[in-house]
Amino acid sequence: LMRLLITREGFRDAHLGLRKVRWYFWLLAILLPFFWNGAQDFMQLFFGFGVMDWSKFASGLYRIPINLFGGLVIFIGEEFGWRSYLLEKLRPLGRAKALLFSGIIWSLWHAPLVIFPSNIYTQEVDIAGASLALLIFVLAGFIFGWMYLESDSVWPCVLMHSYNNLISFKLFSEAWGITKEPTLFQNSLMAIAPIFMVWLVLYWKGAFKSRQEVYE
Repeated sequence: LMRLLITREGFRDAHLGLRKVRWYFWLLAILLPFFWNGAQDFMQLFFGFGVMDWSKFASGLYRIPINLFGGLVIFIGEEFGWRSYLLEKLRPLGRAKALLFSGIIWSLWHAPLVIFPSNIYTQEVDIAGASLALLIFVLAGFIFGWMYLESDSVWPCVLMHSYNNLISFKLFSEAWGITKEPTLFQNSLMAIAPIFMVWLVLYWKGAFKSRQEVYE
């Protein structure tokens, strides 16, 4: 609606292409969510928040191909808005600032779901946990934004978002049992470590700088 009816700018800078996306971006789009969500799940097991019935572990595999197609339809909207539109408009600020501001705005958009009790993130108001969760969204915004800018396409971000949400809401739910529900703060503490590790690796590689800044 914005591109067609309000600004009438069209889709030339929307980066909807597929052919030029290198294969490793597709691989990262699938593996990164498995890493940071898997690390969080193992920490939940280690600290006694959950149990896994490994005999039923494979029972959730059917969700992978389903999510590959169903999730792409759902998350094209969010990624088309936050990365393909908002981040694109912020690019004149420079890569680092564009990633930071788009991540903050994306994080604040999630704030009502994180702060107020719901069946998604928390059952009670937990300001400390919500603050940490919002920081996770900012860090994730850097990673999703980097994926978009480097792949020159919104589609790897859509795929990564789809798999992230599939796994975070327990891909293997048939085998997963909760022994003690963690608070939002506890969950956020377990979630931020692997996300921060990925962010640190990208930061160390200069991923949040423009190509000109890296060469300088």
